[in-house]
Amino acid sequence: MKYADAAIRNYLLEANKKPWFKNTVFVFAADHNASVAGGTRILPEDYRIPLIFYAPEHITPKRLSILGSQIDVAPTLFRILNFSYQSRFFGHDLTNTKTERAFLATYQKVGLWQNGKLILLSPTRKIEVFSVDGETATPQSSFTAKSGESKFDSDVEATIGYYETASDWFTEKLLKEDSITGKGTNLRSE
Repeated sequence: MKYADAAIRNYLLEANKKPWFKNTVFVFAADHNASVAGGTRILPEDYRIPLIFYAPEHITPKRLSILGSQIDVAPTLFRILNFSYQSRFFGHDLTNTKTERAFLATYQKVGLWQNGKLILLSPTRKIEVFSVDGETATPQSSFTAKSGESKFDSDVEATIGYYETASDWFTEKLLKEDSITGKGTNLRSE
């Protein structure tokens, strides 16, 4: 951790000498802690990471402690910079949200942590439900969904919905800019 802090400090000190420094937003984000690498378990405490936006000429310093994911980086940054934009982001602006949630994943499982629950989906149609207190996940239930089964509680349905929608959009190439706006141009205001 000390090395990372020193590296960021040195990087910013060097960047401060450049003419573009005052017009640059620096974004520092991590992925997960080292214990997650190569594993298949998803534990909320392994996914606590920092997210730092640094632009002393443009962003007033403040600290937020809110549950979010890397998909929230762009919408949050756009809000901070007062950009207007059109997108299909699943992420949301962390400075102005009423819903705390985080998407967590390994190469084998995907999940959604919200409403005090962590729902994990596995490729074998296994669904695991945990209650979450702070960052401690306690198993509540585990089952394998039957083919064609579609009735689950709302948290399980929301989790499945997010990941199926993302998969469909990717497969159908619906994330390309022209499919979002109907044009080949960016519609955000300058």
